[in-house]
Amino acid sequence: MKKLSTWLGKLLGYGITALLIFGVFSLVALFGGTIMHFFGFTYASAGSLILFFVLTGLAGLPCEILAKALPMALLHMEKISKNAARVLFVLLDMTVTVFFMLLVDYLMDSVAATDLSVIVIAFIMAMCSVKDIRERPEDTKESSPSHKTDD
Repeated sequence: MKKLSTWLGKLLGYGITALLIFGVFSLVALFGGTIMHFFGFTYASAGSLILFFVLTGLAGLPCEILAKALPMALLHMEKISKNAARVLFVLLDMTVTVFFMLLVDYLMDSVAATDLSVIVIAFIMAMCSVKDIRERPEDTKESSPSHKTDD
């Protein structure tokens, strides 16, 4: 009986987590679809819109990880500046997002994305993520007001 209780507790926890993730993802998809709609994006239903964003996110995830890792690695190796890393990230992230959105658009009959709508949403999404490109943690601690020393 204890195993069943534990198993049901885990199932309930995973189910609630999955529903929360799906809910947040659906809100992002609806927000993105609304913005894209202003630039000519059309979709048959809210379900097809959400599916479009889910497929784009899943297909592009490995490349998006690389698009973020490359500028961070170059920044931490001090090969490029923080601003150059951010510009590189925006360009790489936009390229990956545009490619996979156009690919998913091509494969789905229930959505029709214009190039402009895809570029606009890719830029917005990249700009929302660019703050993740930051200096090394050691540099952040030194410049933090809570770690100031009296020299």
